[in-house]
Amino acid sequence: MPPDPDAAIVPPDPDAAPPVPDAAVVVPPPPSPGADGPLGHRDWVSTVDFPGGGIFQRRVDIRVVVPVDVAGAPFPLVIFNHGFQASGDAYRAYAERLSSHGFVVLLPTYDGVLSSRTHVELAADQATALDWALAQSAQAGTPLAGLVDPAHIGAAGHS
Repeated sequence: MPPDPDAAIVPPDPDAAPPVPDAAVVVPPPPSPGADGPLGHRDWVSTVDFPGGGIFQRRVDIRVVVPVDVAGAPFPLVIFNHGFQASGDAYRAYAERLSSHGFVVLLPTYDGVLSSRTHVELAADQATALDWALAQSAQAGTPLAGLVDPAHIGAAGHS
């Protein structure tokens, strides 16, 4: 609405307290991604059945790293895929850092040499790991029960 041209202009009261400047509002800086977050972490390894083993059952170890303080649950989930000839455990410190900032992290160690799996098979492996984590989070009594936010899932990796 435009100002009323007939309105009287009232000068400020010289005895009134000065307004509080915006600088008085202190906003803490965002946490440094290079530092541990405020949450501790705990982890364990689960061995999960995966499809695609032919006549043999494929079993894949998945290290799961979660925040210790679960008051903020559910948490975003990140699956971190290891690079060629590496293992999920090679990225454990990275997963611990993410978890300390409020993430659930999966570190699968895929069986065999990665070059022996096609990109389609690797994508299916990642989907299997994610489906497993979501099922575990949805099931009461599992270590992941209620910890994973299914609306916030990310993927990362190294090659």
